Amino acid sequence: MESRCDGPSAWSPRDAREDRELKFDTDSRLLVFAPHPDDEALATGGLIPHARARGARVHVAFLTDGENNPWPQRVADRRWRIGARERARWGARRRGEALRSLRTLGLAPECVNFLGFPDQRLTALLVDGDPTLPRALRELFDEVRPTHVVGPSTHDHHPDHSALSIVTRAECAARRTTAPRLFEYVVHDRRQQPAGRSVPVRLDAAAIERKRRAIACHTSQLFFRGGELLAFATERETFHVPAKAGSDEPAHPVRRAWFEPSRLAIELSRTPCVRAFGPTELHLVFAGMHGMRRVLRVPLPLRSRLTPILFADGRPYGRLAEYRGGPYHGVLRLPLTPLPLRMHGYVKLESRFGFFDEAGWRSLPLLRRGAVSRTGVLVPGAGRERR
Repeated sequence: MESRCDGPSAWSPRDAREDRELKFDTDSRLLVFAPHPDDEALATGGLIPHARARGARVHVAFLTDGENNPWPQRVADRRWRIGARERARWGARRRGEALRSLRTLGLAPECVNFLGFPDQRLTALLVDGDPTLPRALRELFDEVRPTHVVGPSTHDHHPDHSALSIVTRAECAARRTTAPRLFEYVVHDRRQQPAGRSVPVRLDAAAIERKRRAIACHTSQLFFRGGELLAFATERETFHVPAKAGSDEPAHPVRRAWFEPSRLAIELSRTPCVRAFGPTELHLVFAGMHGMRRVLRVPLPLRSRLTPILFADGRPYGRLAEYRGGPYHGVLRLPLTPLPLRMHGYVKLESRFGFFDEAGWRSLPLLRRGAVSRTGVLVPGAGRERR
C-alpha cells in the first residue's frame, strides 16, 4: 500500500543519551509498529495525535492481523471449532477495528500497512532465521524513511512483541547515514521497568477520552478484558530508550553475562511456576545488517552436564556448552567461536509458560573490535566483562 505519510539509521548509546523527550515538528516522520490490532491504541493512542498536532507525518504498521485469538472468537461467534476460514474472518474483523481506531486518532487508511505475518508466530520466524520478517521491515523503512520509530520492547512478555523488538532494533542499527530515534513500549506486564531511560508523553482530559474511544473500537477484544484495556487510557504513556548492550537486568531470569578467556558465561535464575512445563532452551540471536546473522539454541539440562549447541536448522555445532547448576539456578558457558559477538546479541529462556513468556529477551554485552583471536581466546584487556 502506498502511503501519503512521508531517515534514518540507528539506535546507539549516543542516541540514547540525546533522547530526553519525544519531540516532533513538520520534518518528523513517525513509524509505529503494532504486533496486533489494538496495540496501536493501547500503547500509542496518545502519542499518535500528539505527533500529528505538531506537524509530524505518522505511519502505523501491523505485523499480524491478530487472527489467532480463539477464546474471544468462540464467545463472539458462539462456536467451539475455530479453523483456518474462521481465523481469516476474525483477522478481517480485527483489521477493520484497527482502521476505525486509527480514524478516531486522526489517521487515514493510506498511512496504515497490514503486513500479514502469522499471529503467535513471530518468535518462530525469528529463531528459524526466516528472512521475510526483516525484509518486510527493511522495505517499510525505505518507504517511510522515519525520523522516529516506536515499537514493542524486548522485555514484553508476549512473544510476538519481544521478537518484533529485536527485528526493529536490527533494522534501526543497519541505517547508519541517518538516525531514527528508537523508543519502545511495554503492553503486557506494565509493572516492568526496562533498563534505560523512560520518556513520558502526558495526555490531557481530551486526549485521554480520545484514546479511550480508540480502544473501544476494538470490540472483539472487550469480551474478556474490557476493563483492563480501557484502563490504558490514563494521563501518561511511557516509552523507553533501549539501554546500551549488556546492561544489567536484575529482574530477568538471565541475570547477567560476562566474558571469560574463551567462553561466554550466562548466569540463570528462574522462578518456579506451575504454568511452566516441558523442556527449556536458551535461544541466542545475533543481529547483523538487515536481519539475523546467527541463531543458536542450547537445551538446558536439569543438572550439571555438557549440552549441545544447535544452529537454527537443528544442526549441532562441533563443540558443547557446559551447564553447572540445577533446574532453577546455574551458569551456562559457551565457547566464543560460534558467537559473532561484535554484533548485537540477545538471549532468552524459551519454555512452555502458558500463553505468555516467563520473560522477554535481554541484550548481551558487546566485544570491542579485535578483542577475540582467531582461536576464540579473549585478548587480555580488550573485551568488556560484566561480573
